[in-house]
Amino acid sequence: RDGSFTEFHPGGNVVQKIVGTNFFIVAQDNNVLISGDCNITISGKANIQVDGDAFTYVKGNSDQVVSGNATVTCQKDTTVTSTGMVSVIADTINLNAASGVNVNADLNVRGNILSSQSITATGNINAGMNVYGTLSLQTSGYLTVLGVAGIVGVVTTGSSILAAGDVSGGTVTLQTHTHTYIPGTGTATETTTGHG
Repeated sequence: RDGSFTEFHPGGNVVQKIVGTNFFIVAQDNNVLISGDCNITISGKANIQVDGDAFTYVKGNSDQVVSGNATVTCQKDTTVTSTGMVSVIADTINLNAASGVNVNADLNVRGNILSSQSITATGNINAGMNVYGTLSLQTSGYLTVLGVAGIVGVVTTGSSILAAGDVSGGTVTLQTHTHTYIPGTGTATETTTGHG
């Protein structure tokens, strides 16, 4: 077709222009070595299909910028491994899991801990503000809350409960709940004067 050409320059440069559609077919293996930089600009869409495995090795840093939305879909397991820190920065982060979310380390929350179900931890629970749950709260360690701990169900800890504000469970609030020892009986009566 008129307008397509290949130019060979004296300095070793090659310029190829194709004004129509281009097809490049290799029946067997293909190897590309670029000693300098490589720039690829695509004005339309780009589709890459790999029928086998794909491996990308970057010796330096890697940056990806997406002006629109980004979606990653995996039909099986997904693993992200880092020997350093992993940071996720977003306006809102939603985690949707069919069976549960497991955190095998300490969970430090600077804000509130809100749960429509139970809150269970095999270690300690630290909240920079409040803890709220509509069912139960269970931890084998201690519970530290700088604000209010409000649980509708049972609160169970293997150690102590430290709260700067009130601790409430069901209809009982520790801010106004007292125990009075009855001499000679070995028991104590419970008194709740109301929610303070």
